[in-house]
Amino acid sequence: MIKLDAENFIKLREDFQLGSLLTESSHPKTKNLSTLVHEDLNKAITLLQSIDKDVFDNCERYAPRIYELACHIQNVKESGGKLFLCGCGATGRLSLAIETFYRQSYDDDFVKSFMAGGDYALIKSVESFEDSKDFGARQLNDLGFKDGDLLLAITEGGETSFVIGACEAASQISHVNPFFIYCNPDEQLMSVDRSRQVIENENIKKLNLTTGPMALAGSTRMQASTMQMLAVSLALFDYHADYSYFEKQLTDILQTLKELELSELSKMIEFESNHYKNDGFITYITSSLSAMTVLTDTTERSPTFSLRGFEKTNEKDPALAFLVIKDTDDIKQAWSQLLNRTPRCLEWQDIPFKLDLEELYLFDISEKSIERRNAFKNELIGIDKKQDLYEFNFGEESIQIAVPNLKPIYQEIALKTILNIQSTLIMGLLGRYEYNMMSYVKPSNLKLIDRCLRYIKEILNDEKISEEELINTLFSEIKNLTPDEAIVLKVVSKFKS
Repeated sequence: MIKLDAENFIKLREDFQLGSLLTESSHPKTKNLSTLVHEDLNKAITLLQSIDKDVFDNCERYAPRIYELACHIQNVKESGGKLFLCGCGATGRLSLAIETFYRQSYDDDFVKSFMAGGDYALIKSVESFEDSKDFGARQLNDLGFKDGDLLLAITEGGETSFVIGACEAASQISHVNPFFIYCNPDEQLMSVDRSRQVIENENIKKLNLTTGPMALAGSTRMQASTMQMLAVSLALFDYHADYSYFEKQLTDILQTLKELELSELSKMIEFESNHYKNDGFITYITSSLSAMTVLTDTTERSPTFSLRGFEKTNEKDPALAFLVIKDTDDIKQAWSQLLNRTPRCLEWQDIPFKLDLEELYLFDISEKSIERRNAFKNELIGIDKKQDLYEFNFGEESIQIAVPNLKPIYQEIALKTILNIQSTLIMGLLGRYEYNMMSYVKPSNLKLIDRCLRYIKEILNDEKISEEELINTLFSEIKNLTPDEAIVLKVVSKFKS
């Protein structure tokens, strides 16, 4: 494992300097987002929705390559192989979500997924796993990947070491070439050695889904993971021997996603943000059908905005937002319903922390946790799927958002975009980003530490401060960082005081 300290960062930094990548850049439409969210919430919603629409427009030009992927998946299924999906962070949760939705629709185990750190990482990110190629290959082998199987290695940026390690291992194990799925232009990635090796590897197929800058700079949980989830879902759920039929299906799905009516979403955003400002906590409650989508958004708030992650049953301080699964009263039952299978956790004895099943089951996502969280100032937000719409219940209010003429998997993608917009604007109202930069990003791996350094330099805009001084101060402050502190602002204040 790579030690996260200043010496190692300086030594390895060239491998993790990713500021030139399109997914890390600042979106020109949202440079004033932190101000706009306070001045006109509805305009901010429309703005973020317009960026999602741009992504959906882009998706149509990728139809031939997505169809190629669909054909490969179909061939593997007909040949008796398995489909494996892997990712890290947002793409890891995306991979697990797609397996869950597949299991909800089909009574077989054709799809298997894993993420860096195992299922434990679904709810709490695991430091340093993203930076290890060896761990990616190891988890792939642990899950039983064999010749004849197909791996979809999914990374938003195209540079994640864990995913690259799994992809390279798959290319050596199976005669079926793995797919490397990413969202940055090839010419940008060619300067990153590990990315270039994948792009130039003739035994690895590439699916480039370049999406442009994220609405919140570097927050690939938003547009990049939406594009990737949509592409993989289309290939898995909507294969058709007639390409023209496949293409029409894609056009119809995208049209519905672009026309979501979000005019009432501001009510829920204001309710939740006001409750937090009054020292409250929120517990989302939903059925197992949408639980994975809701869990993904709520857990990803922690690394993106430096919030306390979901609390374990043996911890006193609650997370701002939490999820429970409706009609469950047992931890194991809740986890099985969430995943539509028994959780897969790592039983490795050679790592310095526990990621096993026992540790996962300390997170109680059953309805029993409502009583525990009611000891604090807790409010519920209910999300119910009712055929062609989602109903959101909060306080004394209820809003409905229609998702007509979509299969369940695409309804969940619609819900993902809704929750991404909601949580991003809530965090804006709470002051959790500056302009459109994640000033509260959690420095949990080398990529995110580099991102923190870039934001610090941009905010300070002082050439007199040496980079070495900035790096040493950054790592010094990381050692004493509490869950609710902004490392970027903390370092900036050290130099401004």
